[in-house]
Amino acid sequence: MPRDGTPTLRRIRRRGKLRPTWYIQYREGGKRHLISTHTRDRSEAEIEFAKFIAARKDQEQEIASYLATPDRISIRECLVAYLEDAEPRVKRFENIAIRATTLDNHFGETRVSSLTRSTCQGYAAARRHKNMTDGTIRCELGTLNAAVRFMVKEGKLTFAPTIWRPDQPPQHDRWLTRSQLAALVRAARHVEDRYWVDGKLSSKTPRQLKERRWYLPLFILLTYYSAQRRTAVLQLQWQRNLMSGYVDLEQRRLYAISNEVAQSQKRRVYGQPIADKLLLLLRYAAKRTRREDGSGYLIECGGRPITQTLRISFKGAVRRAGLDPKVTPHTLLHTGITHLLQSGANVYDVAAYVGKSVQVIQQVYAHHSPDHLEHLASLDRRAR
Repeated sequence: MPRDGTPTLRRIRRRGKLRPTWYIQYREGGKRHLISTHTRDRSEAEIEFAKFIAARKDQEQEIASYLATPDRISIRECLVAYLEDAEPRVKRFENIAIRATTLDNHFGETRVSSLTRSTCQGYAAARRHKNMTDGTIRCELGTLNAAVRFMVKEGKLTFAPTIWRPDQPPQHDRWLTRSQLAALVRAARHVEDRYWVDGKLSSKTPRQLKERRWYLPLFILLTYYSAQRRTAVLQLQWQRNLMSGYVDLEQRRLYAISNEVAQSQKRRVYGQPIADKLLLLLRYAAKRTRREDGSGYLIECGGRPITQTLRISFKGAVRRAGLDPKVTPHTLLHTGITHLLQSGANVYDVAAYVGKSVQVIQQVYAHHSPDHLEHLASLDRRAR
């Protein structure tokens, strides 16, 4: 028998048998194995032997396709398998798909074994050449890391190489003062002077400008008072539904997520008490956008929810208010939490009110309140 373990045909006569039978003999795991062909005819035995070899080859190919070392499987295969698994369960799947497309365009059929520190840094350099930030590059390489580890978890890859990523960028420390916020609200209601006649908007005013005068200030103040993300605010409706959040004016509660939808890592509040000043504004908005059956979105234009037009209008309001061009709707979230802390609210109460962890409030926002640790300075620290 060959030393490499190649199967062979052998004619063996068992004890108590008068005539020998053909057997398939091979060595595996340091042990000898015999499989009977159940025939004494050489030609029939060779047919069975050919079937055994074909089945063994198919089995080896199947094992190789499902359990491969990093030098035998491509990055594209990892990304495709990861996307197929993520599509039905990930809310913002389109973001992952965009990152995967970018990674595939760069790496393609490159093997997983090529994912070294230098190749990852080369990818980062190529993305920086296209004016991508380190935060975006870190997210893209994080998707690649998740795809490779998914293959290991599924048993389709023996091990995952370490994937280098840029350092986490510093947290944005940008928020507005109360005077800046007021200036932004005034700028959001702005309509060019040529459309004003005797203190009223003329009939020649574009419909979009007329509606912007109320939906953009509403968005700004709703995001500020609720301290929720832009997407959650834009999806709010007037009545309870299965797809997004809603507002209950009678109970004075804001539900930024439906109870039929599972919470994600970016948690949304459920049952947040509505601030008094915001409640008055919402009651006014209900007269404009709430339909007779109680349906409708809080923030809409022309009977449809706002999408890309809000971003353009917001940038225009920031420019007219004379604020930093880097101010975004997310800055309103930071502003709302910062003002709560500066007003003397407890860190734990603020975390519960806005739906964030106490650790995030302490690390990102608490230092904006100069008095949040003031009570510790007056403690008597003498031993008792």
